[in-house]
Amino acid sequence: MCVEDDHLLQLFFNVLVEQADFAEEIIPVFNGREALSYYKDLLNSAEEPATDSPDLIFLDLNMPVMGGLEFLNEFEKQFLDYFPMTGIVILTSSADPAEMENVKQRPMVLDYLAKPLSYGMLDDLKQAVITEKGPYGTVTFAGS
Repeated sequence: MCVEDDHLLQLFFNVLVEQADFAEEIIPVFNGREALSYYKDLLNSAEEPATDSPDLIFLDLNMPVMGGLEFLNEFEKQFLDYFPMTGIVILTSSADPAEMENVKQRPMVLDYLAKPLSYGMLDDLKQAVITEKGPYGTVTFAGS
């Protein structure tokens, strides 16, 4: 899933992810509220919601309607227990150290990356090794 309000960046993301053969399916949504609605619908309609959910969410922080931080708060409260293996990668143009530290403390946030996404970033994510830390896991990137 890609949660990004900029339609051009959504298109760029889709092309990059497809060319890198990174994901089987890309679910584009344009703000946090749409992403929460997707998870609510999934919970109400899927036979096995956790199995049918995206493995990874690429999340922009600065969006109208509902931004990434508000989405993280609501996802933790409403859906984390149902989708404990869903990882979130923050994609943002923000360089605020306090915001970065706040976001990285969340158990489901795997990384905080500066836009624009690149093949190298996707390759690092592909090479990630997951080690257990509670039910959510921690990601250690190859070469780190």
